[in-house]
Amino acid sequence: SLYISQEQISSSPKSNLKYIFRDIIEWIIVSGVGSQKLRMNLYAALLNFIYIVKGEEKPAVDEPKEDFYVSRLDRTIMRRNQDQSGDDDEIDMAVEILQSFGDKLIDILCHDCTGGHDVVKMLALACIDLLLDIDNMTQFIHFIATRGYLAHIIDSLLKTDQKLCRVLDNQPENLKALYVYESKMAMLSRFAGSYVGAELLLEHRVIGILSQMKVFDLHPDFQVATFTSESSFIPPIDTRYQQILFPALNLCDVILLTLGPENQSVVTQITHFLLSHADIIEIVLRAGTPAMNSGLLQELAAITGLIARVANQNISDMID
Repeated sequence: SLYISQEQISSSPKSNLKYIFRDIIEWIIVSGVGSQKLRMNLYAALLNFIYIVKGEEKPAVDEPKEDFYVSRLDRTIMRRNQDQSGDDDEIDMAVEILQSFGDKLIDILCHDCTGGHDVVKMLALACIDLLLDIDNMTQFIHFIATRGYLAHIIDSLLKTDQKLCRVLDNQPENLKALYVYESKMAMLSRFAGSYVGAELLLEHRVIGILSQMKVFDLHPDFQVATFTSESSFIPPIDTRYQQILFPALNLCDVILLTLGPENQSVVTQITHFLLSHADIIEIVLRAGTPAMNSGLLQELAAITGLIARVANQNISDMID
């Protein structure tokens, strides 16, 4: 089995841990693109290993994705408390092994997250997300940007706009575009957590791309109740819309908090994003009541929070 339990790792010498990690990476490098199923299993093994090394528990399947709703300050405090359980020696060991392979692993991960099977894309994006969170992995940020992978991922958001619009149909054909979009936005949000990464995202106009996407203007009717059979795999339309909206608001939030509200460029771009979808934002703000369901209240909280952060600047002067 590719899954390695915490008990097995805890009882194994550190040298064995190094061999396991090195072998997983070597297998990924020599596996080639022929077998997508093999890549899926190898990436799953890599994800499990990094979770163990970092001392973090994998989120439960039915756990709500609060990461999209709380401020980055809250997330930082939560992560700092979680990181205390990690082993610094094991993290240093992982960083040393990753650096010994140079750019080979990150190049393969970036290649797979821009092409291939959708599940492979999501797993590759998840691996990059975790690797970017490991200390001393800032060189990955520069590699992703200079090799053109960052630009490709950002441009692909606009190219999948129509597919995301179809996800909001009453009976969508599938939800693949939604899940790949969520994976991309999670990785970009991690990217934005560093000052260099946030600046690169602004340079590549990621907020401008979000401003052009029509899917954010397709908010479900507040007056129409959505019902889904308990046996149905497809979530209600309002839930699907929030799975698209919240990652975008979260990315804007992280970039703003990383660069600071005194950065006129980021404030101006986020303001343009809000104005580009002003009709829907106005509807959400006007419809806000204590009787709204929790999902709509979270929309209201996320939008008003973002507006409050950019409103600290003299926005009208910037736009003029």
